[in-house]
Amino acid sequence: MNLKRCLGSLLVLLSPCLMAADGINTQSKMKLRKSESTNSLNQRIGKSYSLNASALGVTHNALARSFEVGYFLDSSTLISLQFNDLQSGVGTADDSRYSDDELKTWERNGKGSSLSVGAKRFFGNSFYAKAEGYYRNQDHINKTGSKRDNNGKGDWIVTEKETGRIEDLGITAKIGNQWQWSHFTLGCDWIGVNGSLYTLSERGVIQEDDRHSVNLLNFYMGASF
Repeated sequence: MNLKRCLGSLLVLLSPCLMAADGINTQSKMKLRKSESTNSLNQRIGKSYSLNASALGVTHNALARSFEVGYFLDSSTLISLQFNDLQSGVGTADDSRYSDDELKTWERNGKGSSLSVGAKRFFGNSFYAKAEGYYRNQDHINKTGSKRDNNGKGDWIVTEKETGRIEDLGITAKIGNQWQWSHFTLGCDWIGVNGSLYTLSERGVIQEDDRHSVNLLNFYMGASF
């Protein structure tokens, strides 16, 4: 009888502690569920397809817009096909240095595109490395010059234009982060390097940084499902 009373008294004394421990445990479970629901790795589980688009970045030494379709082999491996619309040269990014006619030359003669097939491997939550093989057809503007026309109107005319064109095959290596919230995808190829392996055709002046270049800050968003 005394033993029962002691046990009863002990339970009464410990009940606040047990309730507090149960509350802490419940809070921990809620935090764990919340963390799992916002974890990009967990959000990729069960996804099969990915569609992403980028409005601005630097690819193949050019301003680039891109569209990518992908297929998840598993939650950490994605294969993709990506199209890049390219606009060569700094003239399109720093228009204060150039006359209107020069800018038209950059925009008209600096266009190109590339198509790449790649494999993206995620390491942990969002960080990834990506390897690609690409085909590129790119017109380059290396430099332009202009002077005022002697027509009395003060107009500028282009007096110098150095251009080149390259069609080639090569490889690209990139690193970046891609975050996933349910079906919404947000990511960035922070940096990448391109290496030209085989030239199909070329003309004009092709500089070394036209063959081997750096990609920078290609932000993209889209959906995975």
